Amino acid sequence: MTKEEDAIRQHGRCCRCRKRLKRNPRFNIAITNRKATWDHPVSGEILHSGPTDLALAFLCDRCADKNRDPKWVIAFGENLKIIYHSIKDLEEVPLRKIASGINTTGMPIGR
Repeated sequence: MTKEEDAIRQHGRCCRCRKRLKRNPRFNIAITNRKATWDHPVSGEILHSGPTDLALAFLCDRCADKNRDPKWVIAFGENLKIIYHSIKDLEEVPLRKIASGINTTGMPIGR
């Protein structure tokens, strides 16, 4: 597990319901259709094609299983401090610019 994954597991909350992620068996990442204005974490760190600057959200197992869209996305501040941004405050990326075959909301990765 990386330092970033550990920080999210230990201190992160679901980007939909705000439930703590500490006790979730799975690590659910949703790639959003919103442009990140920060360096980490972003879609380019987990995708090999398509946009590399999309914001990521982390979901609890319950929200991921119900395919619920995130309300917030995560950025890392100094010393891996987790910063939550409202998804509504970020620029939307038109779906046609996102690689085909990628469901950009509520898609759990790394189950």
